[in-house]
Amino acid sequence: MIRVLQVNKFYYPYIGGVEKVVQQISEELLKEPGVQNEVLACNSGRDTLQRTIRGVPVTLAGNVRTILGMPVAPSFPKLFAQMTNGREVVDLHMPFPLAAWSLPKLNTLRTRLVVHYHSDIIRQRWLKFAYGPAFERLLDRADAIVVSSPNLRNTSEMLQARKDKCHVIPFMVSLPNIGKVSPQKAKEVRNVLGVPDGVPVVLYVGRFVYYKGLQFLLEAMTGVDAVLLLVGDGPLKNELKAQAEKLGMGNRVFWKSGVSDDDLAAYYALADVFVLPSCANTEAYGIVQMEALASALPVINTSLTTGVPWVSKDGETGLTVPPQDPGALREAICRILGDSALRSSFKAAAVKRAEDFRPDAVRQATMKLYRGLLTS
Repeated sequence: MIRVLQVNKFYYPYIGGVEKVVQQISEELLKEPGVQNEVLACNSGRDTLQRTIRGVPVTLAGNVRTILGMPVAPSFPKLFAQMTNGREVVDLHMPFPLAAWSLPKLNTLRTRLVVHYHSDIIRQRWLKFAYGPAFERLLDRADAIVVSSPNLRNTSEMLQARKDKCHVIPFMVSLPNIGKVSPQKAKEVRNVLGVPDGVPVVLYVGRFVYYKGLQFLLEAMTGVDAVLLLVGDGPLKNELKAQAEKLGMGNRVFWKSGVSDDDLAAYYALADVFVLPSCANTEAYGIVQMEALASALPVINTSLTTGVPWVSKDGETGLTVPPQDPGALREAICRILGDSALRSSFKAAAVKRAEDFRPDAVRQATMKLYRGLLTS
C-alpha cells in the first residue's frame, strides 16, 4: 500500500485552478489499486472538519481569515505533522506559505516529498520575501519537483538550480460530458442565454481577476462581428460590465456564472473560438485551454513565458498573440472566424493535442514518479 497525502491551500468545492488540479489528481488516484490518497487543506471557516468529498478523504484545517488568497490556519502545522507521519509520499502544491513553514513538522526522512510547483509568485512580492527562505528549504528537501510545462521549468528563477529534480507532468482534462454534447443541447443553452442564431460566439471561461486580461478582450471585441460569452465570476465583474457598457457592447456580451461541470461542456460546444487573454505570468497554465481543445475549439492565448502558449500551440491548435494587445487579439479572432478552412484545421489539431491531457495518462505519469521515488 502506498499512502499519499496531497497538501494545498484549499480544496473542492472551493473554486480555483490549483484546487481543480488537486481535486483531479485525488479523484484519479482513487482508481489506482494499492494507493490510499488523502488531502490536507484549509477550511473557508474557523472549524476544523473531516469530510469525504466525492470519495476522497479530506481534512480541512480551521481558518481564521484569508489574506490575499492565503489562509491563516493555526491548527494546520499540527495537522500536517500528524497526517504526514508514516506516509510514503507527501505531495505539496505550491505556492502555499503555511505548508512551507510547516516543513520542520515532517518528521521522517523515509517520506518522499514531492512539490507540485504551480507558479512563481508574481504580484505579491512581499509574500515571496516573507517565506522565500522557507520555500528554498522546501525545494532543497524535495525529492522531486513537478512542473506542468517545460516553459515553467526553464524560466522560473526558483527552479534554475534545481532543474535536475524537475519532472514535466501536464494537468488533465476531466470534464464529464466533454465532446459528448448534442447540437440540440448546445442550441438550448444558446436560447436560454438569448444569443441570436447564426452569430459567431467567442468564449471565455474562468475567473474575473486582473491577470486574466478580460479588459483587453472587451476592447478587442469592439471590432469583431460576433458575441462574447463570459462564463465565470470574480471581483472584477462589475468593473468589466461597466467597461462593456461604456464601449457600447452591452447587448453583445453575455454573462453566465454558477455553471456546473456537468453543464459546462455545452457552453464549449456552442462556441466558435475560445480566448484566454491572460496578461500576467500569474497565469501559469490556463486549464480551461485544455477543456477547449478537448471540445474541438480553436484557442487564442497569449505569449506569456509560462505554460500558457505550450498548452495550445501557435499555428497548430490556434493563435498566440502578445499580452495586453487588444489589436492583436482582434486580428486573431477575426482571422479564425473568417477562415473556415483554418478553423477546421485548428479544430482537428485541438482534439489530437487534448489526448496528451487525458486523466489516465496523467495519473500513470504521476504514479510512475511516485513509485520511482520509492524504489530509488
